[in-house]
Amino acid sequence: MRRNSAVKMKKNAQEPYNAYVSVAGTMNRRLVREGDRPTRNFDGKSMDFFGRAFFIQALHSFKNGFRRFITGVEIIVLVVAVVSGFAFWTSFTAPDKHIIENIHVVGHQPQIVEDEMRERLLPYRSKGFFAIELGEIQKSLAEIPWIREVKVNRKWPDSIVINVDTWQPVAKWGEGKWLDETGKLFTLELAIDDNSNMPLLQGPEEDAVQVFKMYQQITQLFNVYDVKLKSLKKVQSGGWVVKMDSGIEVRLKKDDVFEGLRSFVKLYNELGGQRDNVEYVDMRYPDGAAISWRNGKLAAINGATVSSANIQ
Repeated sequence: MRRNSAVKMKKNAQEPYNAYVSVAGTMNRRLVREGDRPTRNFDGKSMDFFGRAFFIQALHSFKNGFRRFITGVEIIVLVVAVVSGFAFWTSFTAPDKHIIENIHVVGHQPQIVEDEMRERLLPYRSKGFFAIELGEIQKSLAEIPWIREVKVNRKWPDSIVINVDTWQPVAKWGEGKWLDETGKLFTLELAIDDNSNMPLLQGPEEDAVQVFKMYQQITQLFNVYDVKLKSLKKVQSGGWVVKMDSGIEVRLKKDDVFEGLRSFVKLYNELGGQRDNVEYVDMRYPDGAAISWRNGKLAAINGATVSSANIQ
């Protein structure tokens, strides 16, 4: 009888506990009758349910409040850091700080380019390291006709470095144009100092690279025989006209250019003291060559048939 009553009492105590579990998630107090307050046994001890629920809720409230406090502190610290950093950077990068003292120019440039660069860079020596406009300097220097490419960089704490790539003319092309070391055509409005030793190359502009390569190959061949090339021209028919520094002109057909040049060098050596009287040598004949003397006479070599039609 007592056993059944104990089981019944335990069951009755469990039901109110389940009914009031939802109270743990709220901050509102609920009034209950004294006889209905549920209890539960933990390790043989009785714990007041509402007391435990409000303790848990208070703990959560404390944690949330602490998080809000920490978040507020973090925001304040961040704002202070940003403001301080901005003030420091503004002072550090002021126009009157770290005045440019040194300008380093890397790359070979003619004296005329150095003089103009020095004049254009002079106003920037009084500007600060961070205030100086690199793009403005680069644009100004790129306007110098001699300069092919230019790059400007800062070098801490008071310098700028300028890398300059200038046009390097190795040959004249027609009137007012030049060829660089790759055979690329370019135009310079400025006069080039000491260009008397530069060869003159001519032909269709679209064939400039081909003409330049032919010039290099002929020069290599002539160096073997101690002969110097003065000019090279590609004619409309595709043939070539080579002029030596002695004034002799050599006319070559489109094909077998180097075979014709070798034959000419052999003939040139055989002429000996008569070379100064030669106006041009036409190597376009299949069986030999024709020589035009400065007195206007023509001479056939090795049986070549010469006429006024085939020497133009």
